[in-house]
Amino acid sequence: MNNLDRQYYELARKVLDEGVTKVATSGQEAYSIPSAMIYIDMEEGFPLLTSKFIPISMIAADLEGAIKGIITKKWYWDKGCHSWDFYCSPKALQKYKFDASNLKLTAASLVLKAESVKDSLDLIGKQALDSLLAEVMKVPATEEEVSVVVGYMQRLAKFLEQDLGPIRGYKWSVWNVYTPYEDNPKDPFDFKVTKTNFHQLKYVINQIKTRTSNYPLTVCSWDISDISKMARPPHQPVWSLHLCDNKLHLSWHQSFTDVVNDLPYSMAFYGLLLELLSRECELEAGSLTGFFTDVCVYKVHEDELREQIVLDAFPLPSIKIESFDSIFSWESNTVELIDYRYFPNRPFSEII
Repeated sequence: MNNLDRQYYELARKVLDEGVTKVATSGQEAYSIPSAMIYIDMEEGFPLLTSKFIPISMIAADLEGAIKGIITKKWYWDKGCHSWDFYCSPKALQKYKFDASNLKLTAASLVLKAESVKDSLDLIGKQALDSLLAEVMKVPATEEEVSVVVGYMQRLAKFLEQDLGPIRGYKWSVWNVYTPYEDNPKDPFDFKVTKTNFHQLKYVINQIKTRTSNYPLTVCSWDISDISKMARPPHQPVWSLHLCDNKLHLSWHQSFTDVVNDLPYSMAFYGLLLELLSRECELEAGSLTGFFTDVCVYKVHEDELREQIVLDAFPLPSIKIESFDSIFSWESNTVELIDYRYFPNRPFSEII
């Protein structure tokens, strides 16, 4: 068995067998342990689990958006990436009134908004939108049903609104400058953003290329002054680079770690980032280390995870990136996996 799936199995068993029960921020019950770590040698292969399918195309598009500092959801939709579907900046939601006395008015507003964006969605997006609209249009008869419909309205509003706020990748390239959401009634995808100030990613790349510093170099997305403006606080608030023996090493900290979805996604995300940075700096990719706190398994995922962690995993794939000139001009559709074998009956789970 490859070392990546083996470590993943060991961590999953530890959480399932030793974790305490808690209610996660999603409202779902989960098993949780306080901390964990995984170490990955990139020479062993690209860090993509083989005991279940992991969507590298979506992860690559998410990374491209982060590198470019993209904060509009439509850009991700156009790339077939649905990582941000149910998130938007809190500011964008302030125009909606989610209470029993305004249900019809809010529903009408959401339906109108949905019509304006539907043609921009792919099949997955349209299916999600139609499912939400069906729930929003239900007529509640009891207080409990009102609460359920309001919940779906909030989820639909988050799906439809485009502004993600100054999220993770934005902070990589634009530190501490953000122009709040401005709605353009003529174009639902248009809002104004000012991009200036310090570019963290360019800075660390220059430091590595010029060998200016022997210290590890850190990129941070946890800007406490802007957390309230973000679609969601960054679960991976900081990552660091270290040059050793002509190899580039990357470590990242993850403040909340859903073992079933977040962890496999993050390992591939930062593995791909390390590959790109290594090519940019003309270095070999060394090690990838993840430090995790609040490591959780949602109870609704327990059965599928226990079935997964007894499988005899495949060797890790390798990765091919066509026509690489610069990390800043790189496009996600140039990524190709070589010899990626996985268990096809184990799809990527729905994110809670």
